[in-house]
Order: sequence, then C-alpha cells, then structure tokens
Amino acid sequence: MHKRLEEGKVILIQKIDACLKSRGYSFIKVSPEEVGVYYRFTDGRAQVVAGIFMHTGFVLEAEKLQAIQARLQELFLHPEGRIPGCEQNMAIYQVDLLTLLVADEMEQARMLCGSCRNVWLINERSGQLMIFENQPGDFYGLRDALQEQKSGGGVQRLTLWQRFKQYPSWCNAGIVLINVMVFLILSTLGDTESAAFMEQHGAVFPPDVFGQGEWWRLFTAMFLHFGLAHLANNMIVLFWTGDRLERLVGKWRYLIIYFGAGLCGNLLSLLVTQSKGTLTVSAGASGAIFGVFGALLWVVLANRGRVEELNIRGIVIMIALSLYYGFTSTGVDNWCHIGGLIGGFLLSLLLYRRKEKD
Repeated sequence: MHKRLEEGKVILIQKIDACLKSRGYSFIKVSPEEVGVYYRFTDGRAQVVAGIFMHTGFVLEAEKLQAIQARLQELFLHPEGRIPGCEQNMAIYQVDLLTLLVADEMEQARMLCGSCRNVWLINERSGQLMIFENQPGDFYGLRDALQEQKSGGGVQRLTLWQRFKQYPSWCNAGIVLINVMVFLILSTLGDTESAAFMEQHGAVFPPDVFGQGEWWRLFTAMFLHFGLAHLANNMIVLFWTGDRLERLVGKWRYLIIYFGAGLCGNLLSLLVTQSKGTLTVSAGASGAIFGVFGALLWVVLANRGRVEELNIRGIVIMIALSLYYGFTSTGVDNWCHIGGLIGGFLLSLLLYRRKEKD
C-alpha cells in the first residue's frame, strides 16, 4: 500500500508539472525542498504558482506558509529586472501568487486554506482539486487545466453539509447559526426584549436556579438574546474571534473553551446577583465570547506575543475596550464577562500548547 501511494504521489507531481509547463510556466528551485515554484511573465506581471507537498516530516502552519508566500513575492518583485535564477531578465511590477497544497492529511490543509490567501488544495490520494469559497475561483485558467489532469475531471462537487464540515471553523459557524435560529424562533413566539418571556424560555433567574434546581439555565441562557441589537453585536464579534480561536486550538478544544467559559461567566454572575439579593434575568453569549477573548490572550502569549495576524497589543486593547463599554453602559452583565474571560484564559492554559516548528 505504501509503495502504491508513493508511486501515486510521483505520478500526481508529474501531472501537475506537465500541466504547468504546457501552459508556459518555467520551474525554479527554492527552499525548503518541499516547495516547487513555477512562473511565467506577462506585461510586467509575474504569475507564480507555488506547489507545496505536505507530509508528516514537514510541519506547515499558517505562519510558515505566509512566510513562504511573502518570500516568493519578494523574489519575483523586481522593478529593476533582476530575478535570481530566472532566464528572463525583465522588470516585474506585480506578482500574482497561487499556492497549491498537495496533501494526504486533509484537516491541517483545510485549516491552512481557511487562514491563508490564494491557496488551493489537491488531495494526494485522489488528485481531486478542492477550492474553498474564501479562495479565488480561478487563476488565469489554471483551474480547468489542473482538473483535466485527473481522470474523471471536474472540480469536486460537494453537498452543502460536506462544505459545512470542510469549513475550517464550522463549530463556531454552527454556534452562530444556532443562536440566530433560536432568536428567530423565539421572535415568532413573543417579545425577546421582555424579561418575563426570556425567563420562561431558559434565561438565568436566581429563584429558578436555586429554588427550583434548574441549573440547566446556565447553559440555555448562552443561546438567548434580548432583542436584535443584542444578538447582532454578539454574533458579529463571535464570528470573527471564534473563527480564529477554533483554527488555532482545534474543534474539540474550542467547544470545551467556549461552553466552559460561558458556564463560568453565567455561574459567577448568578452568585454575585444572589449575594446582592437582586432579582435580574440574564441571558446572552457574551460570557462565552469573553471566554474566547481570554483563550486568544493565552494563545498569543504562548506563541511569544504573535500568532497569524494577532498580537498581544491588539488582544489587550480589544478586551479593555469591551470591558470599558460594559462598565459604562446600563443593563450589561459585567460579572458574566469577567467570569467568562477568566474561564476562557484558564481553560486555554490547560488545553493549548504551542506547536514547535521545524
């Protein structure tokens, strides 16, 4: 089996090489050896295709891929007309770059497609070209040309469910979708801005939790929102931050951090409310969202202050502004935010470890 796969890989590489060279691309060697670069020039533009062959001995993360892409941009962008190792000697004012990932392990490759620009994925076993919606649909006619190299042809047609599963952060997207659906359903049943209505449908209310033992409300409240503005603000922030956290820590760790932090936030809020003797109805995903903030803070710290486009300064400013807005606004459950923030940071501290690079 191993020998057959190796032979299949060689054949696939030969097909890609033949395809690109038949369209006028030349080949240049670069480092690392897993990267093969093809280029052609047209009217002061360099069209560059970087083929990267992923395997167990070559750890490729988003940072490393982005560094390779940046290095290739610098290599070919030469207005003076000097490009090391290239036969042509002309001024290049623009570099159009496409990265072809050839991989057998699909999960890591899909994450790279979700976090980096101009990346297509080729399944090493089947030769199937996969283009995600956040990537360019074509590159100077190369899409059809690559597919003609595979018997059976045609870009892989995926069902809606398959596309959803292959989306690099589909857990986070699913949580956003569930929140929206719950809100729409409740909106048809009553007034989502009514505390009494929300309490009837799962929001946290101290007498219900302590008096009736309805601890499940700490969970259900994470999917309830007081009005459209409350929902929209939370979901916009969650879609952006949750997407990044899920790609960085993985799906299962993300789910544990999200729901664990949400429960921590709701629990702290409940205890503080009970100790003050106030009777308030609370709901919303903000505790879990602050948990995402806290988790991202640890992930950035664990990566020595920067990972992908995130850095310590940006995360701290985001947290500070969010807390400031909460403390200067009325009707905001700040203890839930603080509990979620702490819970997310601690859970990330327990679950996330920085991957060592080659």
